[in-house]
Amino acid sequence: MAATKPKAGAKPASKAPPKKAEPAKRRSKADEELDALAKQGVKTEEGTGPTAAEKAATAGIKLPKSLGLCVDLYKELQTARLDKQKEVDAIEKREKIVKAFILESLASGAERGAVGKFYQAVSVPKSRPELEDQAKFYAHIKKTGEFELLNKALNKAAISERWEAGKTVPGVAQFTYYDLSVTKIK
Repeated sequence: MAATKPKAGAKPASKAPPKKAEPAKRRSKADEELDALAKQGVKTEEGTGPTAAEKAATAGIKLPKSLGLCVDLYKELQTARLDKQKEVDAIEKREKIVKAFILESLASGAERGAVGKFYQAVSVPKSRPELEDQAKFYAHIKKTGEFELLNKALNKAAISERWEAGKTVPGVAQFTYYDLSVTKIK
């Protein structure tokens, strides 16, 4: 077979090894929602994220045309969720009682497990951190600077009490947000 000449202006084949594929970056739920909106042609302001109407459209939720009917729908959905939550709470309460009974029974006997018709359970030792001496713990953090041992949540009740007493808390700003108050029409 005769070798073919490369066409004029064609680049010679690269002998460089192929590039390794970069690992996929983790994407947040918000990024996925924005991508879904972009595929639908919905524009959002950069950095602000999708509006509630855009989120509803992405989730396939059809909102009523009037704001008043939206209030009614909101309350219906909230009531349905709370009713279901009561059912879930009752099941969870029973679940915790049965679990405690099993653990107590296994702890009091020589057995480490139990077998039913469909499932088996084994008592497994675990450990969790528990604050034993608060003064020592805070002294350690102050000395080492290991603030990652603490949660970064504010005690909202304690800060609110100070604000109500007219005191300020350095490094904490008051953020105003709006919640919804819904009352039944007589």
